[in-house]
Amino acid sequence: MKLRWMTWLFPSRCPYCRKVIASDRTECEECAERITSEGLRRSLETGNICMAPFCYEGAVRDALHGYKYHGKYSYADSFVKAVLRVLEPEHYQTDLVSFVPASPKSLQKRGYDQSRRIAVGLAKELHKPLVPLLQVGKAYRPQHSLSAQERKKNVWDAYEMLPGLSPMGKRILLVDDICTTGYTLAACSRVLMQSGAKDIFCVTVAIRVQNTG
Repeated sequence: MKLRWMTWLFPSRCPYCRKVIASDRTECEECAERITSEGLRRSLETGNICMAPFCYEGAVRDALHGYKYHGKYSYADSFVKAVLRVLEPEHYQTDLVSFVPASPKSLQKRGYDQSRRIAVGLAKELHKPLVPLLQVGKAYRPQHSLSAQERKKNVWDAYEMLPGLSPMGKRILLVDDICTTGYTLAACSRVLMQSGAKDIFCVTVAIRVQNTG
């Protein structure tokens, strides 16, 4: 009975239009049909490729902002479902799933790691182990407040391997929420490759389709 009251008071809503939806859905039927993509690709400076189902704009951008900054945790289920639609054969052949870690300051402010939540869902669906491999090794400024070139310098040496862990010989699916310039994913991929990873395949929910992001 308590669960019914909670569902009535706090119904599930579509991440993209905020319409009330059934508890077993991750988005409304209209948005499921309207917000679709065959997959976007971004080449990173390290030579790796990032795949995403959406362009970072409009309703998708608003949904990601709600998820990232306003505690809309349930949106992760819809994002995982969207990412699964654009995965390619090599993504299913990876050995493990990892993610771009949030900074300690962001974790303290938000109370959760948004990329890890998406990675958890993907690891479960792909039947792969979720392995945190990276940590933030130095403080850096929020990327969204910087120019493209400032972003590259800001994060290029910001990440390091977690002590005692090694990606040696592993094929890794690396997860983040958004790819704008791609510098954050490139920085993380560089650390993993220098530590012996065999292949890095990057996925995000959305890619900003701009020259400078």
